[in-house]
Amino acid sequence: MVRRCGVIGEGAFVVVIRYKDDNGPDFAVKELLSTKEIERFTREIDILEALAGCPNIMPLLKRSPDGHSYSMPLADEVLEKYIR
Repeated sequence: MVRRCGVIGEGAFVVVIRYKDDNGPDFAVKELLSTKEIERFTREIDILEALAGCPNIMPLLKRSPDGHSYSMPLADEVLEKYIR
């Protein structure tokens, strides 16, 4: 069973939600909040797909059919911790 655990981050046009999977590792889903940013979000997904397998790049697990969200592994830490 997969359960939504709550919001772990928000941006100007996206929200990141944590999910718990009883049969596998937890994961995050990044969801687009405004369709006016769909081109930018699609470009982000395309870049992640192009960089698949590169070290230090969070892999994309699954892209939604409508292109309004994608899933990725849950990170152990956030970059913000190191740049403040």
